[in-house]
Amino acid sequence: MDFVNLRPYGISYAGPFLGVKYVSDGFLPQAVMREDERTQELQFASGNLYKHRVITPKEVAFNGSHGLVEVVEVREGGEDGLLGVEDGGTEEAEVLFQKSSKDGESLSCEAFFQVAARGVLAEYGLEGAIAEVRDIFRDARTGRGVFTMVPFQDIKLFSDMLGELPEADVVSVLGQVGVLLWILGERLDMNHRDLKTNNVILCDGEGIEVAWADRLVCVGGRWSVKLVDFGFACAGTGRRTLVNATGFFPASDPCPKTGRDLFQLLTVMYMCEEFRGRMSVGLRGLFKKWLTIPGRDYIQFLENMGERGLDWVYFLLGSQSFAAPSCEPAAVLADLSAAYPEIVRA
Repeated sequence: MDFVNLRPYGISYAGPFLGVKYVSDGFLPQAVMREDERTQELQFASGNLYKHRVITPKEVAFNGSHGLVEVVEVREGGEDGLLGVEDGGTEEAEVLFQKSSKDGESLSCEAFFQVAARGVLAEYGLEGAIAEVRDIFRDARTGRGVFTMVPFQDIKLFSDMLGELPEADVVSVLGQVGVLLWILGERLDMNHRDLKTNNVILCDGEGIEVAWADRLVCVGGRWSVKLVDFGFACAGTGRRTLVNATGFFPASDPCPKTGRDLFQLLTVMYMCEEFRGRMSVGLRGLFKKWLTIPGRDYIQFLENMGERGLDWVYFLLGSQSFAAPSCEPAAVLADLSAAYPEIVRA
């Protein structure tokens, strides 16, 4: 497993990613509430690094069943606690997203996954695929781990676009997701475990070109793919989970599982009736190949269930014995390269 450095966040850990499982919330800087009972103040020193952050919530960006994402304004203070520019502070606030759990869970491990994933991808010039984490701390309101991150701009959800995207764009998105998962799987031994179409973000871009696995991997297209929501992520030996971002899955869940993430994304895509109705014969044949795992063809089941099949997907992926070799990133990229060489070369 790869190296991760959490010291810039005021957390005294730098070492193998596996070691973050020992980094409890007690290692995190503790924010304190200001007199207005809305604004939180965060101060910490780490070696020669000193940070003083003032975090003010402005509005709710997303209110899900388990998580809350708030828009916050963050100002940098000086060492004496003042916020003036002459004192080392910043005049303008930075607008960030702050993510917290509504179930009382700490999200520190989710933040660690995001930091590690972005760090690994940065080595290949692909850091833009993961949102940058700015702060990891204990919330003054709950005492639990939360984090702030830089929001993506001018985004579109893959889930909103799926039914109308040209096939070339769909192939490009799948190819880019495959490259990102291939690198993260090899370097961090991880699964995302919640790779639905609404956790894939599209921005204007030019695809991906990266030297990987002793070759130049190229995925053309007019979109740049981002991955979000690492709240279910895991890393492990393949037999069990060693780093677990959530209590939703037990530590006994084998991680990573063969083909798990792309199988989930492909099944959720196939549940979209509008998308299925526009598929070419060639792409439909690839989906049949991908979604037929040893001895089982799930295509007809998914056509019958439609979007109601999502709970079934989580149930299937939670099986101890689940494996989908045809959905391994390298296998999917090889299939796309053969069928769409003008878009994917891997």
